[in-house]
Amino acid sequence: MVHCQLADHHGDMKLKRPENRIREVRQALGISQEVLGERLGTDGSQIHKLENGKLRLTLDWMVKIAEALGCDLADLLPVMPNTKAHARADLLRRIDLLRHLVEAEQFATAFQSGEVMMRNLSAAASKFPDVKE
Repeated sequence: MVHCQLADHHGDMKLKRPENRIREVRQALGISQEVLGERLGTDGSQIHKLENGKLRLTLDWMVKIAEALGCDLADLLPVMPNTKAHARADLLRRIDLLRHLVEAEQFATAFQSGEVMMRNLSAAASKFPDVKE
């Protein structure tokens, strides 16, 4: 997982977890910001801003980006640390995303994301023995 360093108002450096994995997935697929921008009807500078959190990343953008990259929407979500609290927060965030997809009638994407979520739930259950499948 890639972390970004940001200076706080005292100049101290701290690690900040990226809000999305667009850059990571895009680079793994060998796609430039410019090419992804063209696929989305925008330019590379907009993709740069989305990847770096300088532009608000809406659900519509996430769906369009996932389709343009040919990946699951869940692949673009940040990976959370391996603790129960983070697993719970990650799961609730993904459930909320799934609900929004269904409300937006993005059924194919919702179904794909639901399948990925079920695989992730099974993996989480094996990491935390007190959780039964």
